[in-house]
Amino acid sequence: MNYPYQLVRVISVWVVAVVLAACGGGATEEVFVTTEPGEDTSAQQQEVLDSADAYMKRGIANYEQGKLDHAIADFTSAMELEPDNPDFYINRGSAYASKGNYDKALSDYDQAIEINPEDAEPHIGRGVVFQQQGNPEQAIANYDQAIEINPEHVGAYFNRGKLYADMGETAKAIADLEKVVELDEEESLWSSQAEDLLEQLQ
Repeated sequence: MNYPYQLVRVISVWVVAVVLAACGGGATEEVFVTTEPGEDTSAQQQEVLDSADAYMKRGIANYEQGKLDHAIADFTSAMELEPDNPDFYINRGSAYASKGNYDKALSDYDQAIEINPEDAEPHIGRGVVFQQQGNPEQAIANYDQAIEINPEHVGAYFNRGKLYADMGETAKAIADLEKVVELDEEESLWSSQAEDLLEQLQ
């Protein structure tokens, strides 16, 4: 089975649960949001919400439904209300990455790092983008940085281990995937996928 590399915040289920727990807000009126040429223009007509957290919640819901342009519009609205919140840049970066707009994704991840250099998530996002661009060395460097910031980040070990496996560096892959199983005490999707990959490698 071919497991995908994991993006951040809006894809990592355990992170989404934390984000949504803090979100709230209700709808009021319509707003017209400027979108890029070629983007889904239906994202221009969405209801105005009363807080950045509410935009975050709706953006995550739109992302999970595959409505990436709507999600990008919501995360952008959240930024306008709270421009110093790195999570909004991380989430929008992940949405851009899912659309294949890697330059904008990297720009958002870089902005998140500038706001909070001690957050591992944007480095993971950068790693995924570099993998998609065929630059495994840069991807490894970003996963290394994420692990240096947070030595217990399960997703960073999973992505690096998966990449090492794809590169044929079996010993390094096994070490990272075993670390995933060790750290993932909740036995979530991370460890399940890691165990499957370990069976293939050993």
